[in-house]
Amino acid sequence: MTTRLIRPEERNLICHLLKLADYSADLPESSLVTDLDDGGMGSLEIFAERQRLFGRELIVMKYIDIDNVDVWISINLDDQDDLFELDVWKVNFERLLKFPTPEELLPE
Repeated sequence: MTTRLIRPEERNLICHLLKLADYSADLPESSLVTDLDDGGMGSLEIFAERQRLFGRELIVMKYIDIDNVDVWISINLDDQDDLFELDVWKVNFERLLKFPTPEELLPE
């Protein structure tokens, strides 16, 4: 998989979720990410120099895509409690039509 720079809208969403979860993490504009093979739902892994495993889910929020389909968005930490991934799951497994803004998120 190809590593790329994080997009501003991805970074804004992640930083917003981290703030809601009261989790302090540095996520600079130069952060590298890898798109996950999720059928275009928008999940991504935050690049790190070491091998990592899923540790735990930090926060989950809901979003309703423009086709009125529920989307669950979570921030996951790795096995050392470091920022690991943005997990985006559209319940019908279809491609995300609009990437959410922080203002569009709903509580779980």
